Amino acid sequence: MLDTNEKLFAEAESLNQLGKLEQARALLGQAADGGHHASIYRLAISESAGLGGPLDQSRAAERLEKIAEAYPPARMFYAVATASGWASEEDWPAAIAQHIQYATTGDPGAIFDLGLLCLLRDPETLGEMAQACFASALSAGAIFAAPALMRWHALRGERFLPAQGVLTALKNSGYLPLADLHTMANSTTKPAASVTTQPDWPRIERELQSWPDTWRSGKGDSLADAIDAATWAADTHPCICDFLTGYAGPAFEPAQIYDSKTGRLTPHPVRKALQAGMQPYRQTLTMHALERIMAERAGLPWKNAERLTILLYRVGDFYAQHADYFSETSEEDVARLNASGQRERTALLSLQPAERGGATHFPRLNTKWLGQTGEMLCFSNLTPDGKPNPMSLHEGQVIESGWKSLASLWIRARPYKTA
Repeated sequence: MLDTNEKLFAEAESLNQLGKLEQARALLGQAADGGHHASIYRLAISESAGLGGPLDQSRAAERLEKIAEAYPPARMFYAVATASGWASEEDWPAAIAQHIQYATTGDPGAIFDLGLLCLLRDPETLGEMAQACFASALSAGAIFAAPALMRWHALRGERFLPAQGVLTALKNSGYLPLADLHTMANSTTKPAASVTTQPDWPRIERELQSWPDTWRSGKGDSLADAIDAATWAADTHPCICDFLTGYAGPAFEPAQIYDSKTGRLTPHPVRKALQAGMQPYRQTLTMHALERIMAERAGLPWKNAERLTILLYRVGDFYAQHADYFSETSEEDVARLNASGQRERTALLSLQPAERGGATHFPRLNTKWLGQTGEMLCFSNLTPDGKPNPMSLHEGQVIESGWKSLASLWIRARPYKTA
C-alpha cells in the first residue's frame, strides 16, 4: 500500500509541475486517504489556496493537525493555520504553545522561529533569549540560524563565523544577504561572546503569548499629511529583515501580471523587479505576526490584509509611477473590489536599502522615503471619504548601486478573500 501511495504522490507532483492542478489534487486525495503524510500535507496546501479545487481552509487545518506530530514539515504551516483561525477562532497563544512543544523536543524550525519572534516582540529584553534560540537551532541543523547569529553579534561589534560547511550550504541556497553579512563579520576582530544553547522556554512562552497586534505602540513620524503617511524607524530587527529576504530567495520570480485576454501571466508593465508571495503554506509564525503588526500600524484589522509580498530590486530595477488602489473600469479590478473592497492602505517594511537610488517617491507630493533597514512606512490610498486618492501616486526609483528589498502588505476595506 505504501508503494502505491508513493507512486500516487510522485505522479501528483509531476502533474502540479505541469499545471494540471485538478488532476494532481485528485491523486493526492487518494494517497491521503491511504494515510500518506506527504500527500496529506500537499493536499492541505491545495485546499488552503484553492488550487485544483475549492478553497477549504478548515479542512486543510484538520489535515495538518492529524499529521503535525509525526510529520515535521507540516508543523509550521499548522501553527500559521491555528493563529489564523482556519478551523475555529484565531488562536495565537495556542500557536505559540505548539511551537514551544516542538522546540522542546528539538525541532530546529520551531526553535529558530521562536528566536525571531523574541526579536519581533522586544529585542531589548529578549535579545539574549533570541541568541540562545539561534545557537540551539544551529546546533540542531537550522542553517538560517547562522546568518542570524552573524548579524546579532556584528551589531555588538563581535565576530561570529559559522563552520565553512554551513556557509557553503547558505550560499548554495541563494541566501541573498550572506555576502554582506560575511563582510560585516570579517570586519570585526572582537570574539563573539559565549553562547548558551539552552533557551528558557517557559519564559519565552510567557513573553510571546500576547497577540502580536499589541506588540507595538506609539504614532509614527508624519511623512505626508495628504496621504496620511507615517514612518517608524528601526521598527523591525535587522535579523528578521535578513531572514525575510533570504527565505524568499528560492521563491523570487520576475514581477508579472495576469492578462485577462490571453489567460496567461505576462511581464509586469510598470515594475522591473523580483517578487515572492508569502502564501500561508510558505509562511513562518514570524511572518504571520509581522502581517498583524503591519496591519496594526496601518490602523486596520489583520483579517483585511492580503498576504505579505517580498520584493527585490537590483541595479537597473524600478517600479514606475502607479497607484495601489483598484480601478473601477478594469474587469479584473472590479472582481477584486467586489471580493474585499478597495486597498485602503499600504504598509512597507524596508529590509535592505540600496546603496544609491531606489527611493519610494511620491511625485505629486515632492516627497521621498529612503527606508533604512527595519523602517516601516504606512500610507492611505484613499481620501477620507473613501475615494481613490491621486496624491498617493508613487514610484520605486531606479536602483543605481547595491540592491533593495522590501516587504509589502496591502490592507483592504473588508476581510480579504481572493476574487
